[in-house]
Amino acid sequence: MTDDVPAAHTAPYRTARWGCELTFRFPVIKIHDMGRDWAALEQDRNPFAVVVMAHLKAREVRDGAERKQ
Repeated sequence: MTDDVPAAHTAPYRTARWGCELTFRFPVIKIHDMGRDWAALEQDRNPFAVVVMAHLKAREVRDGAERKQ
């Protein structure tokens, strides 16, 4: 969820077969929203936090040399 479209547009996953139905609702958060608390991302032990930080910086910085840094 890296685009600028609000997360509210997501719908639950639904499937049905032979009279059985399954609905799966899951929380959605935009990566942009995760970046609001940069300090929390820096402290997070989840490796995905580093990926989120890299993505946010890549969107912010357009100069190739600066991105590499």
